[in-house]
Amino acid sequence: MKNQEIKERFDLVCNSLELCNKTLSELNFINNIIYSEEANDLPNNYTLDFYKNTLHYCFNSEYQKLFEDNNSLLESSSIINLNKFLHTEKGKSYNSISVENENIFQSILESEFNKWQTEHQKTKMGSSVVMPYQIIQNGFTNLVAINQVLLRVSNLLNLDYNPINIPNADTRTVNFIMDYSNFRKFYYTNYMKSLE
Repeated sequence: MKNQEIKERFDLVCNSLELCNKTLSELNFINNIIYSEEANDLPNNYTLDFYKNTLHYCFNSEYQKLFEDNNSLLESSSIINLNKFLHTEKGKSYNSISVENENIFQSILESEFNKWQTEHQKTKMGSSVVMPYQIIQNGFTNLVAINQVLLRVSNLLNLDYNPINIPNADTRTVNFIMDYSNFRKFYYTNYMKSLE
């Protein structure tokens, strides 16, 4: 039963990390890619603006779950709780890895990214604040560190884990913005011709 519980907790942490990566990558694509002149206003239009808020809200939720420090949570997505749980279950054989992981967690919690997140979550519209490019890059650095912790834990426990690519390379949103801008340009050009 304990091995099954460890696997379930591990999978929950992996899922949260993957959601963090996808949402932060999407925010990076929308906020920080330089589009053509025709597409430049699209990332700030109503639909994508709402999408950015939703992404940021999802990211905040999953990122907070990763760093919850509450042992009473039975099905926790917290990497901190997973580390504590493994330390309890594995004992001395896990001591050095546990300490190394705790040092990584501490450096993440003290990072510029975490400070920025904490500061902006306290505001009324925290999820609508645009993350600066450098802050997002720091966020990716933190996610890479979590990815490495999960890889180390999976190797120790002989769990299947394929480290995720950080940042996510899915460019469908960028493609949508570019395609929509081309369509819009074509539409308005031909609409104006039809009026002549």
